[in-house]
Amino acid sequence: MPFVTPRRTRTWAYIHGTGGLLASIHGPLPGTGDTALYTYNSQDFLQTTTDEVGQVTYARLASLDPNCLGKATSVQEYSLHWGCGSPENG
Repeated sequence: MPFVTPRRTRTWAYIHGTGGLLASIHGPLPGTGDTALYTYNSQDFLQTTTDEVGQVTYARLASLDPNCLGKATSVQEYSLHWGCGSPENG
């Protein structure tokens, strides 16, 4: 997705992983200094995000509204917690 400024083009790369889930966003700077990473749990809910400086944000689902097959159809509360290494440290 280019973002044009005078005499300069900026490009972001969106990388999708297993099941088409967003795994990372890179750009617009060259190199890896501006890459954001995303991980998901076994139910394909966002589990962590890691920003360009390595700060990890842990996402915790407080409650779900499951359908008749037990699959989540909406998230009622979604909290983000800052941590260093694991959700228990957040």
